[in-house]
Amino acid sequence: MPKIVAAAAQRRQIRLAARRVFARRGVARTGLAQVAERAGMGRSTLYHYYPDKAALVRDLARDLLQEEAELFNAACRAKAVRSSAASDSCTGSRGFSGPGPLWGDWSTTCKRSMQVAFAPSFGAPGATSPA
Repeated sequence: MPKIVAAAAQRRQIRLAARRVFARRGVARTGLAQVAERAGMGRSTLYHYYPDKAALVRDLARDLLQEEAELFNAACRAKAVRSSAASDSCTGSRGFSGPGPLWGDWSTTCKRSMQVAFAPSFGAPGATSPA
């Protein structure tokens, strides 16, 4: 299994580099060559893990949504959420048994925000971005 671990580590390294480069240059103005350089690897190595920028942006968006979900879940379980009504809106009807109505609203809003924010990276009509 060393290859699986190495592959996962490479993908994490690429995503971390992409976050940094995208934050500095913007998604639309960043090519995979800049991400590969920041990650300390050749473009061909990066392309082995991400065939195009859209695939990389999708993984980054998935990471961000996962991080937000973890923060949201932690907040719902925190002692600060004391009333059963507030707790139920976060978690469901009894205890933390799964996503409740607030989770659904939040999740939908996050997904829509990501779609709008990253539209140029997904080849939206009229959008341009470097490869």
